[in-house]
Amino acid sequence: MEHQRTLAIMESNGEKRTTNLAVIHFNIGGALNNMGRYDEALSSLQTSLSIKEELGLGGHIDTAVIHAMMGLVLKAQHLYEQALMEHQRDLEIKESNREKRTNDLAATHFNIGDTLNNMGRYNEARSHLQTSLSIKEELGLGEHIDTSVIHSRMGNVLYAQHRYQQALMEHQRTLAIMESNGEKRTTNLAVIHFNIGGALNNMGRYDEARVHFRTSLKIEQELQLPKDSVLH
Repeated sequence: MEHQRTLAIMESNGEKRTTNLAVIHFNIGGALNNMGRYDEALSSLQTSLSIKEELGLGGHIDTAVIHAMMGLVLKAQHLYEQALMEHQRDLEIKESNREKRTNDLAATHFNIGDTLNNMGRYNEARSHLQTSLSIKEELGLGEHIDTSVIHSRMGNVLYAQHRYQQALMEHQRTLAIMESNGEKRTTNLAVIHFNIGGALNNMGRYDEARVHFRTSLKIEQELQLPKDSVLH
């Protein structure tokens, strides 16, 4: 890996614990995360963070992204309590640096909401997801494909709370955004049709539910997904 080669060169040249070294460890952590090597990723990210803190940059806005990445790694490991702490620290740093209502801030609120959802803290999850959505809309990104994920997660939270009508509206909104952005017949689209079908089923609207379940199944078959694939 190029980042590891960079680190090896820096260390062989006696590179001190500088921001440059912190960046390299962060990059290695990010790459390892994408490879599913989570324990190694956490180690590199923790080294990056410790260097930043040694340099007195623990509260610097650039350090927030390390906490965000650590939160994502921990969430991938289902360590939700620890993930939540990292995402909350990310938000804390952004707020202390007076971060404006940007895409980055929307992402932080989404990450907190998503983690809270996994912990069953649904009301808190909805609050952060709604904040994320409102920021996106303020930025004129209400119809952007990335925003569909927020609606989808909101739908999942509402479904878990047995609020099926509201969940249906969120999942339908997800589908509308996907279709307006020319979303192809992907696993994401199969999931959304499945979620719409699930909400309709719980509302007793069985004929409509079957239509969406069949659409989901058809997409799944077209993509030749494994028979034991799980849609949620």
